[in-house]
Amino acid sequence: MKSARVIGLAAATVGALVSCSSDTDPDATTATSETTGAVEDMDRAAVMARYHADLNAFVAMFRARYPDLAVDRNDASIEHIAIEPCIDLANGVDEQTVLATIAELAENRGTAPTPEQTQQIYTLVVPVCP
Repeated sequence: MKSARVIGLAAATVGALVSCSSDTDPDATTATSETTGAVEDMDRAAVMARYHADLNAFVAMFRARYPDLAVDRNDASIEHIAIEPCIDLANGVDEQTVLATIAELAENRGTAPTPEQTQQIYTLVVPVCP
């Protein structure tokens, strides 16, 4: 008799657990939607944090490798050298046009990057792009 009660209690518990996780439960659906939204927000935040870290690394490398192009420039100005080409690349602009944009943006007080420097900057820009 005691084992019949235990089996009955176990069956009732399993049935209750199954009904709680039912897809028709609006609270369960809301919790799942909220969880999904929270995960998506965390993913976006992680992507943005990575993007900003990549931009900071780009600025540091640009300053170290091209001091004549970086002198008297703030970080935002140097970041723009990466941001504008990233937008172009995302929109399918061809490499030669992107290189021309980089050369124009990297020019500083009459000092323009050489074609080799422009190509090197391009290789620094591409990994920054989300």
